[in-house]
Amino acid sequence: MQDHIEDQDQEFLSMEVLAPILKEYDWPAAYTFDDDSPGGIIMRFPKCSIMIVEGYLSNMQMYFLPEDTHYDYNLTLGHALLALIPERERGPGPLTPGLIEDLSIYGSLEKVQNGIRDLCTILLYHLKPCILGDFSWVVKYKAMMDAKSNA
Repeated sequence: MQDHIEDQDQEFLSMEVLAPILKEYDWPAAYTFDDDSPGGIIMRFPKCSIMIVEGYLSNMQMYFLPEDTHYDYNLTLGHALLALIPERERGPGPLTPGLIEDLSIYGSLEKVQNGIRDLCTILLYHLKPCILGDFSWVVKYKAMMDAKSNA
């Protein structure tokens, strides 16, 4: 059992894992990679950079970088969705159709691959304008956070 727990520190995200998965999708602009290990991998489009990170137990995350958003820190796809589709406006069905939603409790290569696919699906379904440089949602997000901190 101890060996299994220690294995959870293993990271599976690499350029070799990421690149073929990204080729499964139709991107609106060309991209390159910057390997920012151990922090993650940056996917660079002409007007947008996205940091792809493997977290604890292979939970995957994508971040928009401050150099693009002009916000004080990295913003996730979740931050963007919160601004674009507030929770009170969401219907009963899935927000993003077609997600794998790997709920495995342990980290694995498969969980990383599924997480990347889900993040790409969310990004392309809801946030394709960001890839082309449109971060207008950040103003709304900032206003929401300011209102929340002043409440």
